[in-house]
Amino acid sequence: MEKGSLNSTLKIVKPAGKGQDSRFGTKVKREQMVNALNRINFHNGQVFVTLKHQRYNSFVNVAALPQPCRGENIDLLWCGTDANPLGPLSAYEYQEFFYTDGLKKVRVAALLREAGPAGLTLTLPEAGHDESQRRCKRFACRQAITVQISQSGQVLQGVLADFNGYGFAVDMAGTPGQALRLINPDNPVNVLLQADGNVLFAETCRIIRLAPESPVALMVLAPRSTHITRFKSKEVRSIRQQLNPQPSLELKHPLSGKKVSLRAVDISGSGLAVEEDSSQSQLLPGMVIPRAALVFSNNFRIDCRVQVLFNRPEGDGAALRCGLVFLDMDVVGQMQLSSILYQAKNAHSYVGANVDLDALWDFFFETGFIYPEKYGSFQEQREKFKTLYSRLYNDHPEISRHIIYQDKNIIYGHVSMFRYYDQTWMLHHHAAVKSSQHKAGLVVMDHILQHINEVHNLVSTRMRYIACYFRPNNRFAARVFGGAARALANPRKCSLDDFAYGHYQPRADKPGLPDGWILEESGADDFTDLQYFYQETSGGLLLEGLDLLLAGLSRERELNAQYNLLGLRRERFFFSLRNPAGALAALCVVNISDDGLNMSDLTNCVQILVIDDREITLELINAGLDELAWYYDHKELSVLFFPLACAEAKGIAHDKVYQLTVLDLNFISEYLKFMEGLTGSSLRLKSPVPDDRQTSL
Repeated sequence: MEKGSLNSTLKIVKPAGKGQDSRFGTKVKREQMVNALNRINFHNGQVFVTLKHQRYNSFVNVAALPQPCRGENIDLLWCGTDANPLGPLSAYEYQEFFYTDGLKKVRVAALLREAGPAGLTLTLPEAGHDESQRRCKRFACRQAITVQISQSGQVLQGVLADFNGYGFAVDMAGTPGQALRLINPDNPVNVLLQADGNVLFAETCRIIRLAPESPVALMVLAPRSTHITRFKSKEVRSIRQQLNPQPSLELKHPLSGKKVSLRAVDISGSGLAVEEDSSQSQLLPGMVIPRAALVFSNNFRIDCRVQVLFNRPEGDGAALRCGLVFLDMDVVGQMQLSSILYQAKNAHSYVGANVDLDALWDFFFETGFIYPEKYGSFQEQREKFKTLYSRLYNDHPEISRHIIYQDKNIIYGHVSMFRYYDQTWMLHHHAAVKSSQHKAGLVVMDHILQHINEVHNLVSTRMRYIACYFRPNNRFAARVFGGAARALANPRKCSLDDFAYGHYQPRADKPGLPDGWILEESGADDFTDLQYFYQETSGGLLLEGLDLLLAGLSRERELNAQYNLLGLRRERFFFSLRNPAGALAALCVVNISDDGLNMSDLTNCVQILVIDDREITLELINAGLDELAWYYDHKELSVLFFPLACAEAKGIAHDKVYQLTVLDLNFISEYLKFMEGLTGSSLRLKSPVPDDRQTSL
């Protein structure tokens, strides 16, 4: 180190002794100081040298880099741009130096031996003194975390300096003092932290400290609330479980870039809680963690994206309980976590597990879910059905999920759902064996609704609505699905619409449409007319649920492509039936999917939505179906006709009546409360249900 005359640089002042300064706290022995200084050197860290101006009696702290230390003496080099930082050093007196690990602040009254433009050589005393008064360690930030602070139209920019689980400091050195003075420290500010294109924090904060005139322009902030709300509050919360062994939450901290690993004290499908040492807290309420993973035994990992909701003291305050919510998790991870949780809740419940398909088919026949007429409709294609179900049940959680109740290798209950529309999952194939011991039909229904409750907010799930077709003469389904819709008493929360369902045998001669009538591809105006008609007729959620609004139609190709990528088929075509004046009378939806995706062909059928029934006749409908028949390989068409009243008035033959219920998942808590009231806490119906074999399709 280049050294100069002591008198031309820093004035030597004998360090204050213990009896001369009341600031001294706990002693830190020299060997402890040496180890700490070498640790700081290893991490390219800094210490701070305190200098006193001889004329103005003011103090400044100047950053310096400690060099490796082996004994009594230590060299401190001024940091790069801080070399000779304050003008002539002869204007200052050396006082002492201090270092910190973010929690402890140790002051060292070292003796100045030599000084020069490059730095200092000091002799360490036998002991320094720990002046720690912080309740929580401060952690240094990685580079390039930008901070935007706004208040009443004033927007400032800064860089994150350090943080802990209670707040953070922002370096405002690049902000003019006049701009800082426009901030009212008594009022809250809106804060946005960003890095690598990700928003890491966006909350309202309190100003803890702001000194616009200080040479070091720092703004210290803390979240206004220690408990944030990410999603709409749920009256029916996910069931949190304490697993044994406990999984860990491992994450790359978005602010420090360091690895953090914490035990999960409880967990559900929507979030988890961990514990931190209150003096080492790093989980700031509101902070988004883009890269995290649940780690189970044998290093089994489920990657996820989470956000910190709260931290609060536990017991004597030595620990903080921190709640986190899952923001996203891939579909495979969702199924894996649900499987672990539901197995812990009920050893017989399996979510998304690989299924013995032979046992499943046997179960469908045993429960009467596949009754003779239904089997007769697909028995010629049974090998295709077997292949399709093997793929759906074992390969594609992106579009298909199921829950089975199984005991001693015997299946007692089953329910599944699949994503046939952009943000709508269809519940179907619910069946159960009658058993007073298991109540399997209720268990699987409870579990799939809980699963929906837990995952519908995750981005990758693409789940905004749940829909289900069911027979109103099926007393279990009518009581559960129909009863829920009636209990919510608002068709914009949960709607019910009646369809006539039948089959049509196309005519070989195709008589054609009556003169002047045409069947052509639908245009945007036709969907607008459909929307007006449906709002007046029903006012429910059918159009949103079945993607029959213009916004939903724009995503048809994307969903078709996803099915195609999975080796499956999904297409829809839209046709408008117009009278001789060109007015829209009915809109026809040609649904084409793999045979057996739904065993009643409700996703492989023609839906006819009559908008103006004044001129609709049976012959007109049949002629239209003749035109659309060429889209289907098989001879007989499955047809859903809406509204039911029109079919009955016009004498349009139908085999069954189906009700379609659509639930907006913003209101799933109300739905679950109804289900709890129906089943009771022990999953038993309050009054007997005659048939619990088949509740939907």
